[in-house]
Amino acid sequence: MKKYKKVSIEKEIVEEVYCNICGEKIAKNSHNHFEDFLHVEKVWGYDSKKDGKKDDFDVCQRCYEEWIKTFKISI
Repeated sequence: MKKYKKVSIEKEIVEEVYCNICGEKIAKNSHNHFEDFLHVEKVWGYDSKKDGKKDDFDVCQRCYEEWIKTFKISI
């Protein structure tokens, strides 16, 4: 027989997200979910000048559309 005990677990949740390009806060919809945005996370490898460094950033949809227009090779 198993006896159970209820425990509280503390966890971090994302409260706010800001676009790293324009600085604007990413809005939440009526269901309290963030509007869609691009999240990039990169841990640099051995063959880079940033070995072991982790970079991450968020980009809103408006800035993403403007950013990709600057790409030499379109997507």
